[in-house]
Amino acid sequence: MIDLCMNRRAMLAGLAPLAAGVAGTGAAAQAAKAPRLRTSGNRLLLGDEPVRLRGVVVGDLLKPGRPALFPYRDIARTWGANAVRISVHPGYWNADTPGARRRVADNVRAARAAGLFVILCWHALGFPDGFTFRPPATWGTRADAFDTSIAKCRAFWSEMAELYAPDGGIAFELFNEPIRDPRNPDVEYRLWPRLRAVWTDIVGTVIRPRADNVVICSGNRYSYDLRGIAEAPVESDNIAYAWHVYPRQGRQSLPDWLVRLDNLQKHRPVIVTEWGFAQVGDPQFLATPQSFADPLLRLLDANGMSWFAYSFSPRAQPSLVEKDWKTPTAYGRYVMARLAESGAG
Repeated sequence: MIDLCMNRRAMLAGLAPLAAGVAGTGAAAQAAKAPRLRTSGNRLLLGDEPVRLRGVVVGDLLKPGRPALFPYRDIARTWGANAVRISVHPGYWNADTPGARRRVADNVRAARAAGLFVILCWHALGFPDGFTFRPPATWGTRADAFDTSIAKCRAFWSEMAELYAPDGGIAFELFNEPIRDPRNPDVEYRLWPRLRAVWTDIVGTVIRPRADNVVICSGNRYSYDLRGIAEAPVESDNIAYAWHVYPRQGRQSLPDWLVRLDNLQKHRPVIVTEWGFAQVGDPQFLATPQSFADPLLRLLDANGMSWFAYSFSPRAQPSLVEKDWKTPTAYGRYVMARLAESGAG
């Protein structure tokens, strides 16, 4: 396992102008020589060395009340992360694309300057060109925030692939959480062939002509059910798969995790781009470290899987930070301790 130390962070900081999309020829030449994230079999590599990403989800950049820049240096140095996942909600991107473009570029540049790998996520929720989750009014979120339009998804990734192709420290998560029918989630895994067709088209016709960055594809049932993928994966280089894991009122446990993983982690890289729990608040997240987080992280450690804790925002549950956007919650302190144990930062 590669040692992700300050030397790596300094190297990545040199790519910050490139990550902002304003690189000169010197930065481009440096990027061409830098090792890139890639996949081989079930492994995620940095150049030719196995690498494991461990970090946090900073949430959507574009929703009202979010900081213009998240504290990436603190996330790297104080929290001990080596990566962040940056979510972009489609409705906010579409409502003000020029402003959203600047906000995303600024945050990617800041994260890379702090020495963090970045996963960019198109934060759609629903089924491509089908069901779209509509947030309740109490959320204070745009009704179209989770827009599932394939055309808009393609347009976003066309732009991101063109912009970030030179920087192999940035990965693309195509679509946050597919779900066709929340009332009948147990049959969702059967829809993998339909998702596979959409992901294959976006990868093959939008991203790969422009970039060879790692692309992260999602299974169904809110990216939790990965059954069927190992037998019929997306056929392209540098493909990984997202897995989202929450307590769900006690319905998820190690036996169920193994069923939903379907041994995919033995064949392809699986990255837990969201996991989390809380000891107060929303019932779907209620758990303790002993009942949920400890066994989950033991499973991930045993398989060398990367992970991202959700969410570095007091306005999204489960929250890693208090309302001051700085003080860790009890859950945040747990994650900090696990990051410190890993030596990720």
